[in-house]
Amino acid sequence: MGRTKTIFSKRRYDMIYTLQNESLTVQICDLGAELRSAVCRADGTEYLWQRDPRFWGDTAPWLFPICSRFYGGKYTYEGNTYEMGCHGFARKLPYTVTEQSATTLTLQLSECEETLKSYPFAFLFTISYRLEGATLSCTATMKNKDGKVMPATFGAHPGFNVPMGGCGKFEDYYLDFGEGASPDEIILTDDCFDSGRRMAYPLREGRYLDLKRSLFAIDGHFFANVPEAVTLRSDSAPHAVTIRYPGSRYFGFWTESDPDADFLCLEPWNGLPSYANGEIEDLAEKNDMFRLQPGAEKSFVVAIDFQ
Repeated sequence: MGRTKTIFSKRRYDMIYTLQNESLTVQICDLGAELRSAVCRADGTEYLWQRDPRFWGDTAPWLFPICSRFYGGKYTYEGNTYEMGCHGFARKLPYTVTEQSATTLTLQLSECEETLKSYPFAFLFTISYRLEGATLSCTATMKNKDGKVMPATFGAHPGFNVPMGGCGKFEDYYLDFGEGASPDEIILTDDCFDSGRRMAYPLREGRYLDLKRSLFAIDGHFFANVPEAVTLRSDSAPHAVTIRYPGSRYFGFWTESDPDADFLCLEPWNGLPSYANGEIEDLAEKNDMFRLQPGAEKSFVVAIDFQ
């Protein structure tokens, strides 16, 4: 395993950790425990979006303790009001590396003065990476270290280059949900809150979703009732990625509508934004949250097959 330093700000350095085997070279940053790069060793193809701030300044953030947003960016808990930004704070803070080898890396985040201002719980959030062949397995685990029930959820938000390796154009690519898929779209409002409505989403031949920029004129799309894997590919390109997310409740896909935004995010989530009712929510009652008892933990796995 290699490590290189890259300046992040005047206050700290990002630490970049490298995992490598015969198939892939993978880089992970301690800031947000974020996957930053996955390169095919055979031909040098970079699979992951490389953080162009003109369109989207991240690569593959982890979402915790919420997915998406609260109405008004606020919630209440035990009579107090707290502010929390979109997707929570786990993607913005440095993690501590607890285990590492040539093909594995484990990073942890726990409560601190900064997190307690927006989330009044003691927790441990762990991200573990394992590289085996052309597959990177990522396990996210949230643990309640507090003495009270902890409402929380988590999700993944990796962005992939489209086109891959410069092969073709965005509209040549499609998502393959597998034979017999019948997803229901979660209808979001224009400001990305849950309308409470669901609608069957038709797929080509019952499995394919063709990409086009007009799909993203407002924002992304989120599905319920989805298979546990989806493949991003083009029939004219040698590379593809399959993302597997067993047990996740929802799957979303998003990019910018700008034709120069050459990426697509594939997003397994376990939570949704607030309902579009104009009310500040009580965290104890928020929709789509796990409620962990003291000492309990919950994990989910995202595995990416780089083809």
